[in-house]
Amino acid sequence: MILAPLGQASMVLDRSIVTFEAGKAPRQDVTVSNPDPDTMFVEVEVLEVRHPGTDKEERIVVRNPEEIGLIATPKRLVVPAGASRIVRLVNLAGHGASERVYRVNVKPVAAPEEEKAADDGKKSMSIKILIAYQLLIFVDPEKSEALIEGRRDGNQLHLANKGN
Repeated sequence: MILAPLGQASMVLDRSIVTFEAGKAPRQDVTVSNPDPDTMFVEVEVLEVRHPGTDKEERIVVRNPEEIGLIATPKRLVVPAGASRIVRLVNLAGHGASERVYRVNVKPVAAPEEEKAADDGKKSMSIKILIAYQLLIFVDPEKSEALIEGRRDGNQLHLANKGN
């Protein structure tokens, strides 16, 4: 493995936090750029965050985006060397009574098998380090209400937002 050529894939996103504000457009775009000399293959996956910011927080992979109201498209994309592509996020469910939180995985994947074959037919080995990003998505409620409650436990202060 020490003698194997080392490769790496680069991916640049134009932002990592997206907020859908009430009264604004229900879609937003995130630009995925590839500064490398090789073509990059990317997969996009939506996760619903239940009970965000608590000990009970769960991140659930979404199989049917219509159930939760957020779509990320396309699910797979090819980003040529030195180029950029757009991942479009669409809030289908409106804003509702309380804030909704999602995560969107944007991860490079290994090239399809036909891309890996060596031109001269010789077998070769390489190491490719793939680093994924995770977008944080907030969908604001129609009307925001903050209701902060605090309690003291010795020299610790516990704060909780009982709002929406």
